[in-house]
Amino acid sequence: MFPIRAFHPVIPTRIDTQQSPTAPFQLGSSAVPRAQARKRAGATFQAAIPSKRTTIAPGTTCLAKPRGSAAAAQEARSPAKSGRASLAAANHTSPRRAVTVDTIRGASQLLAYDEYQNVRACAGKFQVSERELRSFVKPDGNFTDLGHRVHLGSLLTPGDRQAAQLPPLVRKTELTAEDFNLANGLLGRSVGKMSRTLFCDLFGYDYATIYRAYNKDGSLTPWGRENREAQPDAAPSPDGAAGAVAADEAERAAEQAAARCLSQRALHDGIAIGYWEGGGFRRLGVPGARFAGDVDRMGGHWRIRPARDGHYRLAPGPRETDHIVNILHLHEKGGRQAVAARYDLLPADQGSAIPLVPKPGALPDENMLPPDVTAGS
Repeated sequence: MFPIRAFHPVIPTRIDTQQSPTAPFQLGSSAVPRAQARKRAGATFQAAIPSKRTTIAPGTTCLAKPRGSAAAAQEARSPAKSGRASLAAANHTSPRRAVTVDTIRGASQLLAYDEYQNVRACAGKFQVSERELRSFVKPDGNFTDLGHRVHLGSLLTPGDRQAAQLPPLVRKTELTAEDFNLANGLLGRSVGKMSRTLFCDLFGYDYATIYRAYNKDGSLTPWGRENREAQPDAAPSPDGAAGAVAADEAERAAEQAAARCLSQRALHDGIAIGYWEGGGFRRLGVPGARFAGDVDRMGGHWRIRPARDGHYRLAPGPRETDHIVNILHLHEKGGRQAVAARYDLLPADQGSAIPLVPKPGALPDENMLPPDVTAGS
C-alpha cells in the first residue's frame, strides 16, 4: 500500500515584520523583492474596496467619504478667509519702522499730490504704524499741529532722537496740572491725536503713570480724574513737557524769505525746487519743469537733497539760497565730485547729510544773477 502524501497548496506566506525592508519577500516559492510584493498586495486589496461611488447591488449605492474632506470643503468654501489670515500673518511679522521727520514729510507730499489715496497706504509704503502716522499728517496731506511742530524742529520724534544719538528722556512719574492739560489735548483716536505710548515717547512720561491715568480713547480713568481734581488750576500749556521747544517766529520769517528767493532763482534757471515750509510741501519755480531736488530748514541748517541721490547740509550765511541752487546744479551735472570742486565736504556718518563749506569763488559771477536774487537772505 502506497503512502498518501499530503497536498500543500502554494499560498502567500505572511509578511514577516522582522525582515529587512530590502530583503526579498517570499511569495509562494518565488523570491520577490519586498517593495514589489507590497505593490502587488496593495493593488489586490484596493480592488476589493468600493470606489467613491460604486454600485454594490441594484438600488444600493456606496458613497465613500474621502479622508480630510471636511477640512477641504471648509477651506474651499472660505478661500478669502484663509487669504486674509495669511495676509494678517504677513503684516504681523513685517517689521515696523519708527516715524521720523522725513517719514512725515514724505507722506505729506504723497497725499498732497494724490499719489497715495489714504494714510493707510502711506503707512504701508513707509512701513510705519498707521495710527502713529495719523498723529502727524492729515488725509489731505497737510500737517496736524503735532506734525507741524516736528516739521519745524521744535519737537523730536523718538526715531529722530535715536538717529541723532541723543540721550533718552528722563520720564516723569508724577503728573501736574500742566501735564494733564497737555495729555487731554493730545490723547485719543481721532486725527491729530495719539496713543498713550507715543505720547510717553514724545514728551518723556512714564508708561505706567499715563496708562493708569488715561484710557485708550483719551478719557481719564477714575484714578486719573481723582488726581486731576486734586491739582491746583493751571493755564493750558501747548508744550510744557520734556523734548518740546517753543517754535521761533523768527525762524518762520526766515523760511518765508528764503522761499521767495528760491522761487525767483528757480524761475530764472527754469527748474522746479521742492520746499518744505510751515504747512507742508510746495513746489517753487516753473510748473512742469525738471525737478532739481528739495530743500528744507532743520535746526537752523539747510538740508539739500538733489533729485539724483545725495544729501547735503549747509549752514546759514550770506547768499545761502544762491548756494543751494548752485549745489543742486553741480550735483545734477557731476554728482558729489562736481560739488567737491566748489565746496569742502566735511566728514559725516554713514547715511547722514554731508556738511558743506563754500570755497572761495564757489558761486558763479554775481552779474549773471538777477539783482533781486543776489540780495537774498
